[in-house]
Amino acid sequence: MARIAHIAMLALLAACTASGPAFQPLSQRPSGQGIVYVYRPQGEAVGRGETPYIEIAGKNLGMLKAGGYISLTLPPGEHEVTVRQAMLFVPTLWDTVTIAVAPGSVSYIRVDQRVTRVGNAGFFSAMQQVFIEEVSAETGQNEIADTKQN
Repeated sequence: MARIAHIAMLALLAACTASGPAFQPLSQRPSGQGIVYVYRPQGEAVGRGETPYIEIAGKNLGMLKAGGYISLTLPPGEHEVTVRQAMLFVPTLWDTVTIAVAPGSVSYIRVDQRVTRVGNAGFFSAMQQVFIEEVSAETGQNEIADTKQN
């Protein structure tokens, strides 16, 4: 019985990770636009929390799995990138970062949702927190290299 539970848990964790092709930078972009990469490092299986939802410039892009990335091109200007924390697969709390997109620019946004506290006071409870930040090109290039398309 314990073995079946272990296999089921591994299958659930696998479903929460990106499984598309390995990261490839966009080779072409529309003239005058910038590229935005939103990624979520793989992290440890235990403690990485549920899969958060991503919204860019008011457009819902869906859930960003651990070890996954999303890429898109945007016109010049300021754009909001919002991550919504999932609680039992329902988007709830959110955090937003505003990025400045210039023609030909490349921006990297790191997203994560992690379990920050676990309790057991007669019942199991877990607190999660969502994190989002724009990172330098050097950091973004190094971290996104280990991701897969969401």
